[in-house]
Amino acid sequence: MRTLFPLSAVLLLAACTGTSGKEETGGAVISPNNIPVAEAGPSVTQTADTAVQLNGGGSSDADGDALTYHWSFDTVPDGSALATKEKPFTVNETGEAIAPAFSPDRVGTYIVKLIVNDGKDNSSPDYVVITVTAPETLPVANAGADATAA
Repeated sequence: MRTLFPLSAVLLLAACTGTSGKEETGGAVISPNNIPVAEAGPSVTQTADTAVQLNGGGSSDADGDALTYHWSFDTVPDGSALATKEKPFTVNETGEAIAPAFSPDRVGTYIVKLIVNDGKDNSSPDYVVITVTAPETLPVANAGADATAA
């Protein structure tokens, strides 16, 4: 059996019939949506006596669409109640803020996940690792026993 056109020529012609990644619909050209990119920020090590500040401000969308944020705990130290707490974040009591915070309830490693949405698609998750250490103990002053003087 003999083929009229070589297979590579047919594939080349099929590939050339598109509109450079754009779809035409009733005369209007619709560009496909670019998936947004979540950026949960750099890893952090801090003491347990201060709130952990998260920041998704590095997240982006190539189309310039407004982003919404969804933070959640992926991993918490043993004994921590934050993963099951109804409102673990302290900014607006929600994980929907661009830069929420939380107060660690245990020493250990917390892994927090960020997914952003551009109104059309969710990003792939990005993770930030927070290592919480015991607070430094302050020195205790001891002036000795009370004394009375004349």
